[in-house]
Amino acid sequence: MRIGVPKEIAPTERRVALTPDAAGRLTKGGFEVLIERGAGAAAFLPDAAYSTAGAKLSDRSSIFSQADIVVQVQSPQTAELGNYREGSALVAFFQPASDYVRQLAQRKLTAFSLVLLPRITRAQGGARAGARRRRRRTPGERDRASPRCHRLGL
Repeated sequence: MRIGVPKEIAPTERRVALTPDAAGRLTKGGFEVLIERGAGAAAFLPDAAYSTAGAKLSDRSSIFSQADIVVQVQSPQTAELGNYREGSALVAFFQPASDYVRQLAQRKLTAFSLVLLPRITRAQGGARAGARRRRRRTPGERDRASPRCHRLGL
């Protein structure tokens, strides 16, 4: 399976969808990772770091025509949707407006909107560390605390 990462085209966007470390883990897992040349430059991630990690440097049109999954930060422009290979998947931050989703469906693209993924504190690794740093309550204080504090052991 090929995962493609195009360079972000929004003028103020400095992020890239995959770091060299993540690309290396994917290639070790058996995926082929295609990175557009210069995709990580704005985030100070040189092409050489991606090559060392096992990713293949490519041009934009090759990424869209060969990738099974395209991973982006920003949603693609409507005019650019025609470049995506029919039947491929798109992972990006975008608002699933009905007309945009309709255009994705016409292209037979499977889309995953990162805007709709739940981002709760319990799902993040640092949440438990933060809870441990809080002051422990004495047994008398726990009795007066809310039931939520009892569940958390505070």
